[in-house]
Amino acid sequence: MSKIKYLFYKQFTKGSKRLYLWLTILSLVPIFIISLIIFVSAIFNPDLNPVGDNNSFWQTFFSQLLAALDPGNFLVFELVSDSKSPKSLLFIICSLLSLLSGLMVIATLIGIVSSSIENVMLSFKKGKTFVVEKDHVIILGWNDQIFTIIKELEIAHENTKRICIVIMSSQEPEIMRDEIENRVSLKNLDIVYRSGNVLDIEDLKKISIKDSKSIIVLTDMLDRDAQAFKIALTINKLTPGDFEFKPGFSVVVAMEDEENIQLLNQISKNTITTFNIHLLQSRIIAQCCRQTGLSVVYNDLLDFDGEEIYFFKINIDNNPKHKIFLEESFQDISVILNNAILIGVFTNNECLIQPDNKYLFKDGDELILIQNDDDEPKIMEDLIYHEHLVNLSENLNETVKNILIINWNEDTPYLLKDLNIYLPSESNVDIIINSDRLSKLDINKLKEKNKLIGEFIKEDNLSQEVLRNLNLEQYDSIVLLSDNIVPDIALSNASDAKSIITLLQLRIILKELNKSEIPIISQIQNPTSKDLIENEANYDIIVSNKLVGNYTCQLAENSRLKLVFDEILQPEGSEFYMRDVRQYIKLNEKINFYTLCKAATKRNEIVIGYKIKKEESLPNHGIYINPLKSEELVFHDGDQIIVLSEN
Repeated sequence: MSKIKYLFYKQFTKGSKRLYLWLTILSLVPIFIISLIIFVSAIFNPDLNPVGDNNSFWQTFFSQLLAALDPGNFLVFELVSDSKSPKSLLFIICSLLSLLSGLMVIATLIGIVSSSIENVMLSFKKGKTFVVEKDHVIILGWNDQIFTIIKELEIAHENTKRICIVIMSSQEPEIMRDEIENRVSLKNLDIVYRSGNVLDIEDLKKISIKDSKSIIVLTDMLDRDAQAFKIALTINKLTPGDFEFKPGFSVVVAMEDEENIQLLNQISKNTITTFNIHLLQSRIIAQCCRQTGLSVVYNDLLDFDGEEIYFFKINIDNNPKHKIFLEESFQDISVILNNAILIGVFTNNECLIQPDNKYLFKDGDELILIQNDDDEPKIMEDLIYHEHLVNLSENLNETVKNILIINWNEDTPYLLKDLNIYLPSESNVDIIINSDRLSKLDINKLKEKNKLIGEFIKEDNLSQEVLRNLNLEQYDSIVLLSDNIVPDIALSNASDAKSIITLLQLRIILKELNKSEIPIISQIQNPTSKDLIENEANYDIIVSNKLVGNYTCQLAENSRLKLVFDEILQPEGSEFYMRDVRQYIKLNEKINFYTLCKAATKRNEIVIGYKIKKEESLPNHGIYINPLKSEELVFHDGDQIIVLSEN
């Protein structure tokens, strides 16, 4: 008996479908038995037949089924020829039993349906259902960079139709939804939250990877590269062929080790876009050490709010007006685009930044432009060249620098390597670190590899006394690095707290020394910390999570941008410089931006913007990117222009 009871209970754990089956069986059996009793009784005693002489078993069964399914309908009792006759009593009793049976069935059915609906809603809440979307962006994983990514995607699609973002991580959907909605104002994005293991192929099957537009991989702070490999290989299993994606599809992965990046590029045949987060940050910091204000330029180009880098394809068949691009050289086209800055060309799957000035475009080439949106660039042919205001001086070489680096993290080795390439050999780099960061053996090895390293000062950089004893006025710039580079809110906030204390102490000391003009390049983790420490005199603040998040979004929208930024950020080739405007034109004279651009071409430079010194206290710190060529300006002492030039 216990075994039968166990088997019976077991059936109710098989899900709703099995419950519906057993409910049907258990509801029909009593009705069948009752109908059989009525029918057999009528055979042995025809006088007891309540529905007529031509009564059949199925007519009797139908009458009882009607009583069970519609308990409120007493039409079945009208089948009794004479309700007062005792010969219909059996039929009435049996019908009442059918009615009670029906009530139990309906009550049970309501309970099962209610439970099924509740399970479906719970499944939606837990993010376990399939995603049926097309051309959506998938974010795999969860870390502190996701908020920047969502904000940037929101801005990127503010002029387009609403786009779907699917986020899958091990977090509960309710938690993800609450955190996103508390920190990001959503207008242009539909976000779908799914809970699952991003390393599990069965979970990834639920989010329509084949139909997506791009995939952004966010890994944890531990075993970042190992997770990236596993996720990339899992994605490969869900896409046609051996990493053969549809046109425009991209997978963006941030990694830490160059050897791992090269390996993943090899096995993916370079169809997965990978980048080194430490190399990205260190190169921007290295450039800011030499040129104060460049962080504003890079932030403008990397986010979707303001000027961006676009590709514009020359296609004469679709637009005969494009023929003008084939009739002029690169240099000529670069100075007559009124609303865009031409910085390069994409041809034969190769990115050429600042090619030869005599380069001639071909049909099918793509112009690489800095502009506010992806509209067609406008050509101005009636611009006036103020040649009498041009005053070109000798181009200054890289000057000797004395730099102080405070703290040590994963970015520091990359930073030192770049500074060795950027700076003259007479330059000096001192480093202050806590005593537990590097051993004496490590320090000796670093000095052998980096000839610029002067002193390693093992002291507590949070101590104001230690900072005062450093003789800060001797340095041309100070680099304040974060304690660590991790996409974790708690750890990054703790690191930012230490950085803010050190930065405030540095500002006080430099102000007392009347050396407030010494730039401090500060590396922090969270964007909210930037608002606490930013001012007009110290605006080279590198926000790691925001920087990586912005760069990730740019590559997700157009993976070819990596070729552009690789060229601009590396020490060799073309990069941005802040030049004194006096090296190009006369001061205090009204001049159009076209004249400035044309004058710079004589030194093989491309002007992308300018900086007004008296406007440093404004939110943009007086830096303007891609002004109209027709715009008329008056430059004064201390103003600068921003150029793209070969080192």
